Amino acid sequence: MVKIIDTNLILRLILGDIPQQVDSTEKLLQEHSVTVLNISIFECVYTLEGQYSMDRLHIVSSLQPILLHPKIECDNVCVIALNRYMSDNSLSFADCYLLESARQQNGKLYTFDKALIKTSAGTAKSP
Repeated sequence: MVKIIDTNLILRLILGDIPQQVDSTEKLLQEHSVTVLNISIFECVYTLEGQYSMDRLHIVSSLQPILLHPKIECDNVCVIALNRYMSDNSLSFADCYLLESARQQNGKLYTFDKALIKTSAGTAKSP
């Protein structure tokens, strides 16, 4: 049976703001392997940026150890997209994810976003 954790569990680990929930999440990870879906990673980035005013470096340095935890399975595209998100302030996390998805599939990303096209090294282009 697949065990999927939601955004709130990841946020509790990052923020440490509700000790009982942090403890419950840590216990879960000691006892089970879990899956983090892409939508939860997107929601974490959105929440940490918007509600907690975290900068990109802090967001990525907080999320990566969790996503690389041996008991957590997640899409490698998200991990790579987070690295680009941290290093390229002109792109949103969603743009970084789309770009990395196209790259990993040897594909093209079609967009009207000139900044995305400019930084894509040929992966993104206008239709």
